[in-house]
Amino acid sequence: GIPPLSLHSGEVLRGGAGGLSPTGMDEESRRFIFSTVADMQERLAEETKQRKELQQKVEVLEKSVEHEKSLRLLTETRAEEKVRVKSRIIDRMTEEMAKLKREHAKAIKAMEKEMSALETKLRVDYEEKETQKLKEMREEYERRIRLRTPQSGGQRRPSLREDERERERERDGGRGMQNRGRDGRQEEAYMLNVELTKVKSELQWAVMDKAKIEAELNRAQDEIERARSKAAKQEAGRVKVEEALEEALSELRAKHREVTSLARRLDTIMRLGASEAWADDNGRGG
Repeated sequence: GIPPLSLHSGEVLRGGAGGLSPTGMDEESRRFIFSTVADMQERLAEETKQRKELQQKVEVLEKSVEHEKSLRLLTETRAEEKVRVKSRIIDRMTEEMAKLKREHAKAIKAMEKEMSALETKLRVDYEEKETQKLKEMREEYERRIRLRTPQSGGQRRPSLREDERERERERDGGRGMQNRGRDGRQEEAYMLNVELTKVKSELQWAVMDKAKIEAELNRAQDEIERARSKAAKQEAGRVKVEEALEEALSELRAKHREVTSLARRLDTIMRLGASEAWADDNGRGG
């Protein structure tokens, strides 16, 4: 800036070797003062123009900050709403997964209980059938023994050929009972395999449902992380805008102080020049 002028004891009032009296000022000093005043007025106009430009920039920045704040508020509101929605989805899926686990555990337990009861029933039925068949075989054998035993009253004893055919029929009957027993056991084993296949299929579906729910949970957590990252970036942008606004305001305050100081100095010079001119005119008139 222009160095301050010492108006009361400086070079302006000391016009030469002998100086000037307070009531007089030569033409050269007056021209110098008015030239200096003109320069300072020009600088003042320039500084005023720069201050207006800075004020306009500040207004633009303030509007930008307000717009940014409104956008940030809207974005944060939407992000919070998304987080709440995702949180509700996660809670619901967690509850569904826990419910599904309980239902599957309950179904598996009931299936195991049912299979155990079925196995016991099949074993008991098989033992009862085998016992009944053995009982019938024993009764049939005893009946045939009685038929082969000679009785009083002239009953005929079976011949050797008849006896051999009877034993052959007994052997065939025993093999038939064994085959029927084996077929029954095979059928029971087949039914058990069918039940086990059903249980395995249900367990596989349960595992697939669990994997699907876990994938949904992971996807929801990723959405939440992205929303948080976006909110953090927006916060960083807001901080940058506020820093730029603060810097512009600091620059404007510095310019304002400089313009105010220059205006004060200009006013002092103008008042001193007017006073000296008035005194000079009065001296000439005297």
